[in-house]
Amino acid sequence: MTQQEEFQKRIVSRAIKDEKFREELKKNPKMVIERELGHIFPKDIQFNVIEQDEKTFNIILPKIPNAENLSEEELKKIAGGGFIQSFAPCTGLISCP
Repeated sequence: MTQQEEFQKRIVSRAIKDEKFREELKKNPKMVIERELGHIFPKDIQFNVIEQDEKTFNIILPKIPNAENLSEEELKKIAGGGFIQSFAPCTGLISCP
């Protein structure tokens, strides 16, 4: 499991158990994530929290880098729904390619 997946699992688990935390996360996700990671992200970095319900399915499309610079393997990952890079820019907290 990647650091991003572990962190997301921890945040979601806490949000399920703690209604106050859940509401705070929905109202100001960046502040909560910065607090939980102990790291301040640049002002231009945004975080979105979407609350799932029974009748809504959310699809998150990864940003596709310039295809000319991608290997065949990376193109296959994108086409198959894989991810190439973490949710945040290289900060030292999350591994980067």
